[in-house]
Amino acid sequence: MVHRKTGFDRFFDEQMKGPDFAAGYAEARAKTSCAICPLCGRSGVIITTHHLLPKSLKHDTDTIDICNDCHSAIHARYSNKELGERFSSLELLQQDDDLKRAFKFLSKQNSLRRFSNKQSNDRKKKGKYG
Repeated sequence: MVHRKTGFDRFFDEQMKGPDFAAGYAEARAKTSCAICPLCGRSGVIITTHHLLPKSLKHDTDTIDICNDCHSAIHARYSNKELGERFSSLELLQQDDDLKRAFKFLSKQNSLRRFSNKQSNDRKKKGKYG
């Protein structure tokens, strides 16, 4: 059976195979090869930029480079409002008990594997900005 490309497939091909994607991918791979996440301590992970004060709350301030899995874990547990109020530094993120457990778990995992984080029930009730 031959796979026919859907509209989404064609859109994805056009958007992701262009020169901008290639440049971004090369930059991400360069960061990945030597980067160590300051939260979980794994090396060889995909690094993303986390805004300590969320952009959605009209802040454009300090950022930290952390691995994709830790970034996901943070946003799965806390709303942008909570992040802006409680976690304005790397040290405050490292001291939170709930996040410590997530970072400890991730520190023991293979850096080539991606993990999905489900929102906690508290986080679901609060919504994106609650």
